[in-house]
Amino acid sequence: MKNSIIILLILFSGYLLSAEDSHQKQPTEETPINHPGHKYLLMLNYETNRIKTGNVKDRWKTSTTYFSYLTDTTVIRSPYLEIKNLERFNDKDSTLTLGTYFKFENSSAQAEIGFGANVDYVYRFKALLEYSDHLVKTYFWKLGIRYLNQSSGDVTIVSPGLTYYFGDHYLLADYNISFAEGRGSADWITARSVFVLNERIKLSLGEARGERLYDINLANAADQKGSILFAGTDIMVSPGLALRFGVSRSKEEPDFTSRGIDLGISVKF
Repeated sequence: MKNSIIILLILFSGYLLSAEDSHQKQPTEETPINHPGHKYLLMLNYETNRIKTGNVKDRWKTSTTYFSYLTDTTVIRSPYLEIKNLERFNDKDSTLTLGTYFKFENSSAQAEIGFGANVDYVYRFKALLEYSDHLVKTYFWKLGIRYLNQSSGDVTIVSPGLTYYFGDHYLLADYNISFAEGRGSADWITARSVFVLNERIKLSLGEARGERLYDINLANAADQKGSILFAGTDIMVSPGLALRFGVSRSKEEPDFTSRGIDLGISVKF
């Protein structure tokens, strides 16, 4: 496992649509693991969040389609296409992302580019580059750089992190700092644990805490402190079929709150 997992940028994808599509990004699941006889991976995910900001209440929704060609015979591993459709306050945005993983002798990397359509609150363009390498024993370090071109200005996010593996389980911690054009910097940390309970069930728990996790009000970083608590489970129904369920609870100053669930299915064929 530790040779195939690539740690991505902050926060957790597959739980909330907030951070990635407005300002930040959440830590994702590991690189797709190949299975004998399977060449393709299709993942479908639906997220819904009940949010409140001031006196305004809404239900944010996002649906994600992820398709990957599974290969482990070259340096390039599992190139993928991801399409997201998002809805907030009756505005509907979409994103399209193209990316791939790379595997070297003791290290790994990821690169991707993405584009937004009908842009109301998502980026117009994004680019990501991340590298992970062995440090000592079962510790791995990583460094990620992410660029977002948004209507509110350009944002660059730098994310160093550390991962510790023990058996089939792992713990990760990231420190992240973003630089927003004309608005200064913000920072936050993420801690996450993943436990493989048995050959069919995997459990993940974690928290993100810091500034501008959602960046709802485009205010100073010191005025937008918040946290995100999240938990999820992946259930392997068969070698080619898995189900996912996740929950989250978030808040950000001065008056933003969110409670969300996500449901997913992945099929290898």
